Amino acid sequence: MTTVVRVTRVARALVVMACLLAACTDSGDEPFVAEAPDAEVQSPPPSEDDSVETMVLDPVNPSVGGAFTAEFSADNLRGGYFHLFRWDGSTWGPPRYQLESDANGGEPTAISATDGLEVDDYGVEGRGPDRLVMPDDLAEGFWRICTANALDLACAQFTVS
Repeated sequence: MTTVVRVTRVARALVVMACLLAACTDSGDEPFVAEAPDAEVQSPPPSEDDSVETMVLDPVNPSVGGAFTAEFSADNLRGGYFHLFRWDGSTWGPPRYQLESDANGGEPTAISATDGLEVDDYGVEGRGPDRLVMPDDLAEGFWRICTANALDLACAQFTVS
């Protein structure tokens, strides 16, 4: 009796799967396969922990390739470099990009981490605002920007859509 029940359950499951495949075709020939949504969309990152100072971005969600500013607490000590991290659904990944602000007198820049991450040692103090630019090829998802060479770590989260 148990074997028959198992066979019946398997047979029912096969029939249901066949019906679903038949119903999920768009041309009658090829089955429609839906891609699973990205983990980033399903599980947003947690808020920053209290030990991390926050910076304020303007705009709050900078556009890909666009300019934006970051402001800090009045006594913040930092350098002119920032790292961008992408949320993978459970943790912040390694730095994907490095940004340099205009704090050292130059134009803001953004480079991929694959180009190597090097920072010059110079200090910036105070609120800012620090002018920055987002990379042109930033993928959709949840991102975090943090000071890269700072006595006072400061971060902000933003979304690219």
